[in-house]
Amino acid sequence: MAGAGGALGHATTATLAASGLTAVAVDRNERGLRELPDSARTEVADTIDPAVATRLIDRIAGEVGPPDVLVNTIGALRPGGALTTTPEKLRLMIDGNLGTALWLSQAVAPHMQQQGSGVIVHVTARPGIEPSGMAAYAASRGAESRPRLPKAAGPRNDLAWARRSPQDLRASWTTPCRTLSRAERRLSLPRLREGLRRRGFCVVHMSPKRRPG
Repeated sequence: MAGAGGALGHATTATLAASGLTAVAVDRNERGLRELPDSARTEVADTIDPAVATRLIDRIAGEVGPPDVLVNTIGALRPGGALTTTPEKLRLMIDGNLGTALWLSQAVAPHMQQQGSGVIVHVTARPGIEPSGMAAYAASRGAESRPRLPKAAGPRNDLAWARRSPQDLRASWTTPCRTLSRAERRLSLPRLREGLRRRGFCVVHMSPKRRPG
């Protein structure tokens, strides 16, 4: 579970661990990892570096076992339009969003290929598929969430797609309908829930301490 120190990663890790799966939580934020259930193994690492991602996955595979599933919720966001985005901001978005998805996929793929099965899930963001006014962020998320589909795959679904290899390896990209900022989460939950529904957002679950899931 990459990005387990964030709100979405925390909720996903807790759900996987509660279901009885062996969950390994990875994040560069050590404080965020401390809040996870005791049943989840934690690893502090910054997988924006491809060498770090490879060493980490190889070590986990050796100590815990080959990964059956990789879930990646890592994301970097710096607002800025096409006329104000700086080279530094663009590099941060590409490295933090597209780069981590590539490096983690490359790191787990050999282990999944060796065991003949595996699932990779990358959580991206709607600015990658919709106009947003955030040039660098949209470009990085768009590159992450729009891989080329095989011709036989049928109609394209921009919100989530899956490709199955002959070895039963699957990779998918999914886009949450809505997450909330800290300022929005300060509002009372009933008021916030009703306001989101009036504005057309789907509200699946709300917790006083975490973001809607």
